[in-house]
Amino acid sequence: MDEKISLKYGEETVEIDVRGAASIETILPKPMEEITDLRKAFLRAVEQDAIGGVTLKDAVGPEDEVTIVVSDITRSWMHQDRVMPLLVEYLHDRIGVPYEKTVILIALGTHRKSTPEEMVKICSKEVCDKVRVVDHDCDADDLVYVGTTPLGTKVMMNPLVVGRKVIVMGGTVHHMMAGFGGGRKNLLPGVAGRETIRQNHERALDPEKAMSDVRVGCCKLTGNPIHEDMVEAAHLVHADFGINLVVAASGTHSGIFCGEMDAAWEASCEYQRKCYEIEVKEPADIVLCSSGGYPKDMNLYQGCKGMLNAMAGAEARRDHVLGLQVSRRGRRAGLFQLAETAAGGAPGRVAAGGLYHRGLHLLFDCRAAEQGRSCLHTDGVGSRDGKAHGYGGRKRRRRADRENRLYRQARLCASAGRQRSARLKFF
Repeated sequence: MDEKISLKYGEETVEIDVRGAASIETILPKPMEEITDLRKAFLRAVEQDAIGGVTLKDAVGPEDEVTIVVSDITRSWMHQDRVMPLLVEYLHDRIGVPYEKTVILIALGTHRKSTPEEMVKICSKEVCDKVRVVDHDCDADDLVYVGTTPLGTKVMMNPLVVGRKVIVMGGTVHHMMAGFGGGRKNLLPGVAGRETIRQNHERALDPEKAMSDVRVGCCKLTGNPIHEDMVEAAHLVHADFGINLVVAASGTHSGIFCGEMDAAWEASCEYQRKCYEIEVKEPADIVLCSSGGYPKDMNLYQGCKGMLNAMAGAEARRDHVLGLQVSRRGRRAGLFQLAETAAGGAPGRVAAGGLYHRGLHLLFDCRAAEQGRSCLHTDGVGSRDGKAHGYGGRKRRRRADRENRLYRQARLCASAGRQRSARLKFF
């Protein structure tokens, strides 16, 4: 049995000593096909294999003004910079759209603005030199009202997705609120107004109780009010074409699903589900987890998703769980301030206090921390902040160790990474 487990941490890995464990189960994604000729795969996806009967040439003409909506740097794992040159080239060379009629809109939602270097990483230098690349601003004065969803969300959108041909490019991945990321999510929250985003995100809360709605969560689409609201908002924009990327664990593209907006995205979700949904044989006493390395752990706002997956593998033994979350630069980033505002991060108070946006991530993370004996492993957060967030300190860790709950004679469940050491605090 291996004596160490390696977990991705930023651009390095962390090694965890697990000597004495009764058993260790390492969770890995299922084997996936990897695209070796990306250009060939892209051309097939936008032409003969286009989903829903809509090819890229059907969706866009040479006289059209085109907006390509693309995910921001927090989703750089999908390697849009490898696909974007192929898309811009196709629009220009095969359809005849002039470069000056094409703009790339980075779907920031409420995230910070992109740096010039990040724009290049998102789109490639080749593309940035040919077409205009701009950030969405959720607080801009020129947002356009496009309608109200059946759930009552007033939809304000970036003017660049109104009255133009809209192509949405994103990566499909499990999402803790929307069920799956990508697709319609690039429009709401991606290029929507702040108040629109707030109205959508508050639908993750139970309308009658200070808790999250049970219909909201990873892989949940049917009946999920956040997802359904996003779909309705996307329909108000009339997006013309969808490009959905699924990435293998190696970082290589595994699937490109293009065509009619909804149909192409749904096909990518089904493929993502088959590849990445893994059954845990038996709930573990201890779960060691990573958010997946940079950029997935660039802050706690993104990194809390790893803890939720960990708790799913230990739900039946939550009183005996130590969860380990690693976060690259887990600075406060507003989350710990929210925890303090909400009386120490109690989920009910977060919900009741109306901290719907970033607070929702905090709500889910606090709930994960409360479910088990949770510890945070990071180099960017002090113990005071960690404890305010709901993570256990050294005392909790020592108690678990004394009770033979930490490693000794325990069943471990962990995700794997490549070996390279990093020095971190553990509190």
